[in-house]
Parts: sequence; structure tokens; C-alpha cells
Amino acid sequence: MKKFRWLLPLVYLFLTACGSDVTNPTTIIDQGTALLAESGVNCITIDGNAVYAGTNSAGIFLSTDNGKTWVKRSKGLISNSNVSSIAIHGSRVFLGTDFGVFHSTDSGKSWSPSRLLDFAYGYYFVHAIAISGNNVFVTSNNGIHLSTDDGVSWTKKNDGIMYTAYTIAFNQENVFVGLNGGGVFRSTDNGNNWLAKSKGLGNYGGQTLVVYENVIYAGSRGEGIYLSKDNGDTWTKKNVGIEQADVRAIAVNQDKIIAGTYGDGIYVSKDGGDTWTARDLGIGNRFINSLGMSGNNLYIGTDGAGVFRANVSDL
Repeated sequence: MKKFRWLLPLVYLFLTACGSDVTNPTTIIDQGTALLAESGVNCITIDGNAVYAGTNSAGIFLSTDNGKTWVKRSKGLISNSNVSSIAIHGSRVFLGTDFGVFHSTDSGKSWSPSRLLDFAYGYYFVHAIAISGNNVFVTSNNGIHLSTDDGVSWTKKNDGIMYTAYTIAFNQENVFVGLNGGGVFRSTDNGNNWLAKSKGLGNYGGQTLVVYENVIYAGSRGEGIYLSKDNGDTWTKKNVGIEQADVRAIAVNQDKIIAGTYGDGIYVSKDGGDTWTARDLGIGNRFINSLGMSGNNLYIGTDGAGVFRANVSDL
């Protein structure tokens, strides 16, 4: 049976090299914005009307008008920083970079390093930052760290973890990390102890984790999506139509699950993940690194073609 890909309306946000094929290009505010076309977008985080986009070689950008215009906000970051993750705690914005953790208290106008940048403590390539209450968790090539004082000090929380953790998620008092080739681990005591929670999860499940209404969604490398409804004790494969996809990003609301894949574009499920349909949004670049959803806006970060915005209701 043939697979049909639906062409949906899409708003183009970042400048690319597509020339006349691009309609309604963004207004370029900062000269460095053109770098987005080449560097790719690793992460997108939304806070009210502020949309932050982190890139793999051009620092971070901010939009306050639903992505119509963007400003580069990299003052204080090391030149050509790879921004892998963004998290927000009150007025403080945290960045995970290939040179450790940075934070800003002025909406990204300037950035200051945290102690995890200090090379006396080793080289920290941060993979993920996540915040729950006053707890700031970071995963990096040097393990898992926790700060309870907004990044002033950090404590290593690695007991029981054998592999590098690439993603973090919370479900109430439970902390979950997804490991590179090591499945998912859970902590119920703020990271002091970790237990493997990968029953039913494939060998490469957990490269991305999202929690929505007590359901945990895990994206895999080449095996589609899994979900757990019992805090990771058991996992169920939900990949009909997305069987061999490399799922890099997941966004969920009450009606839809949206998966961003590396090489196969966007997939959508309207039945809790039982079945998936490919959506051809006209992006051209099907290598999706990140998703961010706020209301009816879905922001799609690609590897080399910038950021696009689609209407969730159209998917």
C-alpha cells in the first residue's frame, strides 16, 4: 500500500539558501542570523512569548513575535558555541553548551558561566538540562549533576549510571534519564540512586524523553516510539507507520503526538501513538533535531535549514 504525505501550510522562519523558493522570509535583525542556515538548530524552548533557539555553531537566538523576527543573543558565550539544550527557571535561563553551563538573568542579553565551565573540573559537553522546582539537572560527558542553588554549585549524581545520559525528564518526584545505548534509568530520590527501567524498551530507546499527563514517551534510534504509563516499569512499542524512524524530538498535547525524525521528517499520531502518519510540510530538509510547541504553534528545528513554524491544528 502506498504511503501518502500530506502537504500542509508552513511559515518559514530562519534564513536559508533556498533563494526564490522561499516565501515570506524572516526579517534579519542580526548579521549573524544567516549562520543558522548552516549550523542547524539543536533545541527550542518557549517561555510565554519568548522563543529561544540554540544552534550547533552560532550560539542562541531569541524571537518575541512567534518567530517572525529573531535576534542573536550570544554575548558572554564562547565563540561558535554549540548550544545543546535550554531550560528556564523563573527569570533565569540556562544553556547547555559544549563548554559547560551558562545562565542569563536578562532574557539572554548577556550570559555568565556556571562552575561546570571550570576546566579544573574537567571538560563538560552538556547534552541536556531540565528543571523541576529548585532542582537543575544536567547531563554531560562527565555524568549527571544537580544544582539546587540556580547553578552556583553542583553535585555529581551518577551512582548506578554506566553510560552517558543524553536526555532528562520528570514525572512528579521521579527523574528519568535516557542513555546512549543503555535504555532508561529512574531515580526516586533526586538522583542519589538510579535503577534501570527498560523492560520492553528496545536497545536504542530513550534518546529523547517527554512526559505528558503521567505518560512517558521515549524516542528511539531506528525503532520509532515507546511509551510507559507506569513510570517506566514497562514500555510498549507504538510505532505502526514509524517503525524504523530515528526519533530525535517529541511534542505532545491532548489531541496529538508529534515526532520529529532524523531523515524522515515529521510524523503525527492522533490515537495515542497506535498509528502514525507522515506529514510533508514542504520543509525540504527532513533532518529534524528539535520541536517546540506552544498553543497552536509548532516550531521545528532542522539540521541545516533553520526553524519553521506550522499550525498544530493543520497537522
